[in-house]
Amino acid sequence: MEKELTKQVAVWLLSHELAGNLQQALDFVRETESGKAGDEMVEFLNKNDQIRAELGGEVTAESALKFMQGKVNSAAKLISLWANNPKDTNAVFFFRDYKSQDWSSVK
Repeated sequence: MEKELTKQVAVWLLSHELAGNLQQALDFVRETESGKAGDEMVEFLNKNDQIRAELGGEVTAESALKFMQGKVNSAAKLISLWANNPKDTNAVFFFRDYKSQDWSSVK
């Protein structure tokens, strides 16, 4: 995934409460892309009752990775769609949110 899209997907994850902050969201995207689910991701997802219910109980590294792969792939498709349709209401709000993020402290 290209760097810009990685950052956009991180913002999408953050806006959908799948990460606690921008750095964490970016870390989660990178982990997912590398095929790993770290302890921080598993711990974060385990704190969300909706996610635990969707996954059928305790979140494991394997279930977290599969879940996040689905979310990252969906986000990337949506963002690509919005990039091609910039007047779409969702696109307008998403790209406004993306541009408002402070990346200065993110690694």
